[in-house]
Amino acid sequence: MRALVIGALLAAAPAWAWQGMCRSSFPGGSIGGDLATSQILAESVCAMDQREGVYTSCFAGRVAARGKQLGEHAQIAAEAMAIAGLPPTLTGPVEVNVYTDGTLLPDLQNFPSLAPAAPGSMKKLELREKHLAEFAELPDVSHSLADFMLANEHCAVPNIQADTLKRIDSCHEFAGHMGALNASHWPPLARAYYDHYHQLAMTTAQDCARHDAKLLEDPFHSRSLLGNAFLEECEREALALEAFASHFLQDAWSSGHMWHRWGYLVPPSRDYDYLAGFHATLMTGVIHGTRAITGTHDRACMPGPFQPLSFEPIIKYRHGVSAQELAGGGDLYLEQCTSRVPGWSVRTMHGAQNEPQIAGMLHCAALGFREVYLAGPNTAGRNLPEIDTDYPFPMRKPTSSSDEPCWDMRLTNSSMYLSLGIHHDLAELTPERMLHPVNFSRFVTDLLAGAIENKARASLETNVTPLEKQILAAQFRTEAVRLAWLFIMEARDNPTSTSLATDHPDMASYMDVPRSAHWEADVRAGLIPFLEPKNHRDWNAEPGAVCQNDMDCSNGAFCDKTVVIALDGGLRSQPSCVPAAAAIQRAFRFGELPHWCKEDDAKNLELARAACMASPTSGDACSACADMLEPHLRDACGPEEVSATQPLSSEHSLCDWLGVTNTPVYAPFADGDGTARSGTALDMCMGKYGPTPITLGLRQPNSTLLPPISAEDPDSHFATTTTVCGRPQALWKRFRHQPSPSGHTHMYAVRVYGADRNRNPTADDITLEMFRGPGCTEQDRVPVVPQRLSSDGGAADTLYIFENVPANSSPEVCIKVNGAPNRYWTEVKLAHQFSNL
Repeated sequence: MRALVIGALLAAAPAWAWQGMCRSSFPGGSIGGDLATSQILAESVCAMDQREGVYTSCFAGRVAARGKQLGEHAQIAAEAMAIAGLPPTLTGPVEVNVYTDGTLLPDLQNFPSLAPAAPGSMKKLELREKHLAEFAELPDVSHSLADFMLANEHCAVPNIQADTLKRIDSCHEFAGHMGALNASHWPPLARAYYDHYHQLAMTTAQDCARHDAKLLEDPFHSRSLLGNAFLEECEREALALEAFASHFLQDAWSSGHMWHRWGYLVPPSRDYDYLAGFHATLMTGVIHGTRAITGTHDRACMPGPFQPLSFEPIIKYRHGVSAQELAGGGDLYLEQCTSRVPGWSVRTMHGAQNEPQIAGMLHCAALGFREVYLAGPNTAGRNLPEIDTDYPFPMRKPTSSSDEPCWDMRLTNSSMYLSLGIHHDLAELTPERMLHPVNFSRFVTDLLAGAIENKARASLETNVTPLEKQILAAQFRTEAVRLAWLFIMEARDNPTSTSLATDHPDMASYMDVPRSAHWEADVRAGLIPFLEPKNHRDWNAEPGAVCQNDMDCSNGAFCDKTVVIALDGGLRSQPSCVPAAAAIQRAFRFGELPHWCKEDDAKNLELARAACMASPTSGDACSACADMLEPHLRDACGPEEVSATQPLSSEHSLCDWLGVTNTPVYAPFADGDGTARSGTALDMCMGKYGPTPITLGLRQPNSTLLPPISAEDPDSHFATTTTVCGRPQALWKRFRHQPSPSGHTHMYAVRVYGADRNRNPTADDITLEMFRGPGCTEQDRVPVVPQRLSSDGGAADTLYIFENVPANSSPEVCIKVNGAPNRYWTEVKLAHQFSNL
């Protein structure tokens, strides 16, 4: 274990790949509309070069998870989505509604926690508004999509000390652990990561489409608010996964990444090995570029000429074994931004808007978005146009984002050699001095020392001895000399080859740290613990072992301190290890309904109801409970009314129609109306139907105590609606108020809704009984003859009971309603009519 508070060495390694940028504020509020055409995005892309950003920048860690992710990655993704023809409803801002436990993070100026909470702790609704294109920035901010959905408030990466908030932030900082562990942004791991997330996106979209087909057979749920919410959010989740995946595809097209770097995906358990990998990462940053530190250009990324060198000084790459060399560029050079990059832009340097590198990248990214959308429910229609780009490689035009032409870009040996040309002062550094390996070794050593001194930051906390550190430093200098000689020789003898970028045996390791290809099989086999499992069924949110912090959990899990258990009629906190991927299912709850139809068992529903009843006035806890409960509601009194076989009927729940039923709840609502269903779920969560276990559905409610009335309020009406499930179930309603100075009349109106949907119910199907007195017992019975005065709204006949109430009396009346079998929705209304009695 080690804690990397701030890695001074990695201060020389900025946020690699097309520049990511987090913005915490904007003039005029949030960004609406299509992100690809947003002026704010265009300005944000260039803000990095202006040093003082146009808008307030975010820090890394938990703060970054709360900002708008607006940089080169978001711009590329937004353009690719537009090229793919995605409808405007998917290119504009979307809201991810997350229920949290409502805690504040005092060390972040009391920002609220954004980590989705477990059942029983869902107390506060937080809205995380983002454009889907922003998800393409997230791999520069978080280790996985689940990590971001946890708002970077946990660290599920093994072998990292994460017992304090400061160390959790370091887990997500480039100067902390992210820079040392982002070998995934270089080939061939970039392709493996893309394939992983692209397949997750495709599987999610295909599941959406499969459930959509089921819902189309259901006239009662398919076009309901809940059914539509499920399909739309399911589609958004799939595209969010694809946007996250597209980051790695974009990286593969950045020239600074077109070679196989050295590094780890998971920190080694031995501190010495980790520190060696730290040094190897520094050399990766030297080759890729240190512009963020030195202020001078990143040779591997800059698309423009560089005169001190003798041969044509432009970075070039090749596709596979193709003989054609192409001009390239990368991070920070997507657009022509400021005087720091005069005329140097990947888009404009070579005289055409559709410069081959940009056109190829956008075409491949667009293919991915199009594939995912068309595999899903197509909520905005299937008529997407064919991708029509001026693709620059007609003989190798890919038809899928996974095709080889989207991934086989590698720098030539001469360009790898050029990438070592990092200079503080161009006037003093001649080619001869630069090209001498010993000078290069001294140069990078000075660069390293200068970065540490200039940044004035703490170093790596390890158990490595001072002698071991000296050995590593000496090995670093020796390896730098060896690398410089190797690059010189290969650039001279095989300038157009891509061997240095791919399979040169002398590049197999640096500081005994293997190249990224070493880990490809682990990624494809699902052995990287903090990545979401390939199978959604393994994203299980069921709590595991009890824990104190993230270090107590393993296999990509985090210590979820929002887990609660029921105890003595209340709730008790019991922090437990939960897979990080569960955060995606919690954040996209409506989109993950098939999962929650199974996961939200009786225990979780009761925990959610307990949280609601503990604070019914807060609103959010009860809304969370209702959101959990509503998909389980069957419009029936009990299983005898619901056929266990096909075809499904309107009595079945949305979970039934989705084909996943674990916890059916019998709660009849008026004529299958969606609003009534939502209201019924909320009433059940708030305990309006008593303490009966929620899975048993609606039963006799509590007594209703009415407030006093007065002659000044002659039109006062009190109405209640509830359920009577068959003749054995009797509905009692109690009406009581303080004495009134005026005589008046009570009118009780009772009507019945619904039936077995085979015939219309009538008032003949119910009987009414009336009792006056505090006991409402048999001796208090008042003989009444109900009057059938009208048929109300076509639902059923309405029965009325009239009662004269003398002045200054304090009546207490009970109405007992006996329903016939299968007659289950009854409304009882009391109206006061004042008169001169």
